[in-house]
Amino acid sequence: MTLPYNMPLTQETVAANFKTLRQLGSGAYGTTSLLVDKFDNTIVSKRIDVTAFSDMERTLCMNEIKLIANINHPFIVKYLGSYLEGNVLYILTQYCKGGDLHRYIAQKRKANEPIREERILKWLAQLLSALKYLHKRHILHRDLKSLNILIDSDKSLKLCDFGVSKVLNTTADHTRTVIGTPYYFSPELINGQEYSWPSDIWALGCLTYELATFKTPFDGAKGMQQLVKHIKTSPIPDLPSIYSPELNALFKSMMFHDVRFRLSASELLATAIMQTALRQMLKEAKHRSPTCTVDDGTHEGPHNEYLSTLHDSYEPVRGDNALTG
Repeated sequence: MTLPYNMPLTQETVAANFKTLRQLGSGAYGTTSLLVDKFDNTIVSKRIDVTAFSDMERTLCMNEIKLIANINHPFIVKYLGSYLEGNVLYILTQYCKGGDLHRYIAQKRKANEPIREERILKWLAQLLSALKYLHKRHILHRDLKSLNILIDSDKSLKLCDFGVSKVLNTTADHTRTVIGTPYYFSPELINGQEYSWPSDIWALGCLTYELATFKTPFDGAKGMQQLVKHIKTSPIPDLPSIYSPELNALFKSMMFHDVRFRLSASELLATAIMQTALRQMLKEAKHRSPTCTVDDGTHEGPHNEYLSTLHDSYEPVRGDNALTG
């Protein structure tokens, strides 16, 4: 996905070619708006106030954005462009029609309708694939939560806002900067240790619990002090019994207090339950693209980013990475 036409990005050119449909949200990073052009192309504009940034910090921000621009993954929101106008940084990204995962969970909670295990597994495969891609490139998300995950028109998930997290912390020691949502904080962050990929995995474990129960694992904590204590010392609860022991074991493997035992995104994708989910996703994709084959992990025909990503994580012959409850 690219911008609909080649143009220099400034506030003037964007205003001349797009109109604001509505504000999508606001938060610690600024405001997010939905824009549309005369051809009905829609994009998202994130408006970030950088008044407090020095000239050097602003330069570092733009350098970070250049790195974000090179990220290309079917389960990560596509970066389209950026520009600095006075004290405001604008980041343009693709628009996902399904809204954010937080809203989806709230709707399911209100309807008292559990999310099917098949759906949870498919979404976990997508998010783990995105994290594997980022971690392989030494990029951490730092703020993985349901609000920062979008649902596309085909019901697939896309990670967003990890780039914003990087931009807003360009002048700090990134790995030591604790940002994000307290309910998703890992024990090592609470203990003042470095932020590294296991903290992203812990946050994904918290999200898994939220998908299964409509609340985070430590929702019962009253106040920050009790929350910190629960994260550091409380046993990890099981998922509801309507979910399989295999899914519960997968969840628990993301929630080890000791980072040495927490599985990486690649290791989690290699587990039997994730391989089964990936195979099912490939079978479904085969119906949409008949030239695709799934038995040997190859595909023919036009290169398809979605299929290629699934094949990258699917290993047809496995027998040693099953998780048990």
